[in-house]
Amino acid sequence: LMSDTGGGHRASANALRDALDELFPGGRIKCDIVDIYTEYGPFFPYDSYVPAYKIMAEYSFLWKFFFEFGATPLGLFLNEFFLE
Repeated sequence: LMSDTGGGHRASANALRDALDELFPGGRIKCDIVDIYTEYGPFFPYDSYVPAYKIMAEYSFLWKFFFEFGATPLGLFLNEFFLE
């Protein structure tokens, strides 16, 4: 699982897949790289993480707000509720 939001997430996933292929040749381990939000985000805001990430990367106060909100009891509850 990864998210195509920048910062090398896809490159890191590719590197891990390539290392597994080298350590376990012959397809002994199957590794699919999946963007969890783009491919499996059920609805807003989960299906909009990639564009939102790019905006928050430009405006650090938004990043800080959403990061801190996600750790609050309400943020944790909403995440659990919407992803159940």
